[in-house]
Amino acid sequence: MKFFNSGEWKTLWPFYLYHLIIGSFFMIMPFFVIFFNTVGLTYKQISMLFAILFISPTIFEISTGAFADAYGRKFSVIAGDFFFGLALFLIPLIKNYSSLVLLFLLWGLSSSFTSGADSAWVIDLLKHKKQNKLTHNYFVKIRSVASFGAIISGILGSILVKSYGLNIVWYISGVAIMFSTIFLWFFSEEYFKRRNILLRT
Repeated sequence: MKFFNSGEWKTLWPFYLYHLIIGSFFMIMPFFVIFFNTVGLTYKQISMLFAILFISPTIFEISTGAFADAYGRKFSVIAGDFFFGLALFLIPLIKNYSSLVLLFLLWGLSSSFTSGADSAWVIDLLKHKKQNKLTHNYFVKIRSVASFGAIISGILGSILVKSYGLNIVWYISGVAIMFSTIFLWFFSEEYFKRRNILLRT
């Protein structure tokens, strides 16, 4: 039994590789509390960082949605993941709590750039290519790809932390997320119609 249907890999391969890389190299969460505890943060401060991470995307959602409508889903996703990866890479270099709060706000902002925009990009692409039947398969399969990646990240993360310490997972996760966007450059958005939402008063 083939995992991909006819024409599916040819049409969507950059998105599958993108999700596989992020799933395989995003190794932060198992070590999140341990890392910040070892650098001297209290559990209250760590909880506040978690809160910022989950609340800030909601705050920025409307403005970043308008950005995606004005400049395209592709640019929104790539910009979001670039700043996401940058925030992760910088976190182990920062010891000041106020600066960490700003980095977590950047992390939340970057998440709002990609949230929804990546899915809308795929849906529009499949509509443009008249391959709507692949939509359901895609969203089912990226869950499988992400789950497979999570297995890899768990094993890889434990090996790296044992050999190089906790900082390494932040650096590798940040670089991998920025690198993953390379695959997305292979698809353009000629079918995207620019909207002047940001220019309205």
